Amino acid sequence: MPQTQLDANEAELIRRVSDGEREAFYELVRPYERSIYVTAISVLRNAADAEEVAQEAVLKAFVGLSSFRGECKFSTWLVQITYNEARVRLRKDRRHLYNSIDEPQPERETFGQEIMRIGGLYLPSCSRETRYGRR
Repeated sequence: MPQTQLDANEAELIRRVSDGEREAFYELVRPYERSIYVTAISVLRNAADAEEVAQEAVLKAFVGLSSFRGECKFSTWLVQITYNEARVRLRKDRRHLYNSIDEPQPERETFGQEIMRIGGLYLPSCSRETRYGRR
C-alpha cells in the first residue's frame, strides 16, 4: 500500500484487521460513521434505508478490505462503497416503475368492471335484483 494517501494509523489498523484482529475494524471505521450515514441519506432521502445501506457498506468494506489498494484515502474508499450501495438500493426500489412494453402485462379490470364486482359483492340480495332489472 502506498503511504502517500494513507496515514500511518490507518495503515496499522488495516494491517491488524488483515491479520485477523476484527476489533480493529471498528477503530478504523468509527471516525467515518457520520460521513457514511450522510452519504447514504443524501442519496436515499430515507433514514431507515440510509441506516441499512450504511451497515451494508461497512460490512462490504470489511469483507473487501483486502482489495483496498491504498491509492486513495480510506475514507474516500469507504464513502464510495456507501454511495454505490445507496445507488443500488435506489435502483432496486424503483425497478417496479419501469415496465417493459415488450413483456405481456397482466390483464387489469376496467373501472366499470371493478365497480360492478364491488357493488355486486356488497349490495343486499334484494338490491342486487333491482339493480340488474330482475324484479
